[in-house]
Amino acid sequence: VVYISLLFLFCVIVYILLVVLVLVPLNKNLMAIQKGTKMQLNGAFEVQYIASAYNALCDKNAVTASVLKHKAEHDPLTGLINRNAFDQIKTALMGEQEPISYLIIDIDLFKKINDNYGHPIGDEVLKKVSRLLSEQFRQTDYVARIGGDEFAVIMTKFGDNADEIIKRKIGNLNLALQAKDENLPPVTLSVGVSYSEKGYIPVLVEKADRALYSVKRNGRCNCAFYEEIKK
Repeated sequence: VVYISLLFLFCVIVYILLVVLVLVPLNKNLMAIQKGTKMQLNGAFEVQYIASAYNALCDKNAVTASVLKHKAEHDPLTGLINRNAFDQIKTALMGEQEPISYLIIDIDLFKKINDNYGHPIGDEVLKKVSRLLSEQFRQTDYVARIGGDEFAVIMTKFGDNADEIIKRKIGNLNLALQAKDENLPPVTLSVGVSYSEKGYIPVLVEKADRALYSVKRNGRCNCAFYEEIKK
C-alpha cells in the first residue's frame, strides 16, 4: 500500500511539473504564434530554447520587413520617399480638416547638366537638392522625388504667412545651390505652389503645375503661387 501511495504521489508530482513546465508554457507560446507576438521565456529548458529561437527569428523577420518596406517607399538614389509612397500620403490626407500646401519643384535645365557633365554628376546634383530640401522642410512636411529631376512637397501645420515661409525656403535653396562648389555645377529650382483649406484634393497638382509653368515662362529660379496667376 505504501509503495502504491508513493507511486501515486510521484505520478501526481510529475503531472504537475509537466503542466507547469511544459503544457502551460507551450499553450501560451501557441497563443503568441497565433497573435504574431514573441514567446515568453519560461518553463522547461527545452521550451525556453524553442521560444528563444522563435523570438530570434521574429526579430530577423521584423528587420527584413522593415528594410523591404523602406526600399518600397523610398527612392534609392536620394533617400526621399518615392512617387508610390507619396501617392499613399496624398490619399491619406484626403478629407483632412486642415489646410495644406502642395509644391512641385523642378531643377532648371537639368538635361544640360547630364549632357555637359555626365549622369554621375547629375546624380550628385539630385542628391544635393534632396539633402537641401530635407533640411529646409520640417518633419511634419512630406518631401518626395516623384521622377527624374522633379520633386514634390506637401506642407502641413503652417501659419497665416505660408507664402512668405515658402518664398524664404525656396530663396534659401536657390542661394545654396548657386553657391560655389568645386565638385558640382550651380543649379536653380523653379517651384509652383497651390493650397487647399481641407486636406489633399487632386486639383492641387494641376494648379501647382500651372504656377510652375508661369515661373519657367518668366525666367526660372523662383516660385509662384496659383492664386497669383490663375487670372
